[in-house]
Amino acid sequence: ASGRRATLRLKTPNDGTPTAPPDRGDFHNAGEITIDDRADIWVCVKSGNPGQWLKLAGTATAGSYHPITPARVFDSRIAGTPSAGKFRANTNRVIDARDARHVDTGKVVTRNVVPAGATAVTYNLTVTNTDGPGYVFLAPGTATQVTASSINYGAGTTLANGGTVKLDGQRRLKAFCAVSGTDVIIDVTGYYR
Repeated sequence: ASGRRATLRLKTPNDGTPTAPPDRGDFHNAGEITIDDRADIWVCVKSGNPGQWLKLAGTATAGSYHPITPARVFDSRIAGTPSAGKFRANTNRVIDARDARHVDTGKVVTRNVVPAGATAVTYNLTVTNTDGPGYVFLAPGTATQVTASSINYGAGTTLANGGTVKLDGQRRLKAFCAVSGTDVIIDVTGYYR
């Protein structure tokens, strides 16, 4: 299969078969690649009826992981960082995760360290100068409520935790601080695109 813009162009099946290959009732050989009606791309890894399939990519997947040299994107302790200042209890802030910032001044040192089109980042989240027990939750920048915890802390502690979080369309995160105040530091270690 080919097209004007690509060497290979997959077409969705028009024969009324179920959309995802694992749900189909016909025989497939290992090595087959197909696309379903949701634009998910699949590869058959074991022949059979319907065979064993792995999803490679799709509109709802994160894409390939790109590790980077760790980059500071937010530090509430540094006045030069946008939205700086210690988090008060039960507050939240939208944080721009696009640019790497200097660890001492907060000024941008590398633009677009998380490039356009990135869908998620891996991070190291640090809390310090904690006022009491509490937690911080990292979410996409458009999040409206707390649904989990990214790190839990007690009074007077400095702790760090790694994780992965989805970005909003503008490459932003939202940090929710619950129960008691803390300073928050976010270092990005990679992104999905």
